[in-house]
Amino acid sequence: MKTLNYYLFESPLTKGKFMARTILVNNYTDQQLIDEMKKKNNGISETGVRETLKLMVETARELLAQGISVNVPGFLKISPSVKGSFDTADESFNPARHWVGINCTVSSAFVEDFQKDVTVERSSRPKNWPDIISVTDTETGESYLQTEYATQIIGENLLSVEYELDAVILASRTDENQIAIIERDMLGVVSHKAKELIFTIRKSFIVPAWL
Repeated sequence: MKTLNYYLFESPLTKGKFMARTILVNNYTDQQLIDEMKKKNNGISETGVRETLKLMVETARELLAQGISVNVPGFLKISPSVKGSFDTADESFNPARHWVGINCTVSSAFVEDFQKDVTVERSSRPKNWPDIISVTDTETGESYLQTEYATQIIGENLLSVEYELDAVILASRTDENQIAIIERDMLGVVSHKAKELIFTIRKSFIVPAWL
């Protein structure tokens, strides 16, 4: 039985109420995932696993582009979707306001099996975890992320000058299970200091709908 640690913080939407945030201890690369798989089955080939994963990703992408959803029983379902707000019923797709995204739903059976494998324990908030105060698109001034324009994040304990930025990880205010990870290769850091980070995001990054 594994243990998940969490800490409580005051809800930004309901004062006096608290929400739980899970403390992640690591973020595995594909190599680390394959290493863990080989521990369970040492007979599988790393090359074979990599080729299978690559084939799965390529095939799923091609199917989604045809309007076909993909369901992996006991794991997840992904489907293509058009995102953004349309002002009228006749409005056409405008790349400046709309985008193509992917919906992902985790299988209830997978979640139930996961829940059986873990216990939870309350802990204190890690000192180096940021409390984000605001996220602002510097082009529009709006509080959302937009690719190609500079985005400003202001928060307590956000960064120190010695910190090497590997990724920006953002969580939904209303649902802590909604996580967006913007990896280093998707970022163009403009400037960063103790309580402020300004960066651009590559156009190829898919911004989750909740952001």
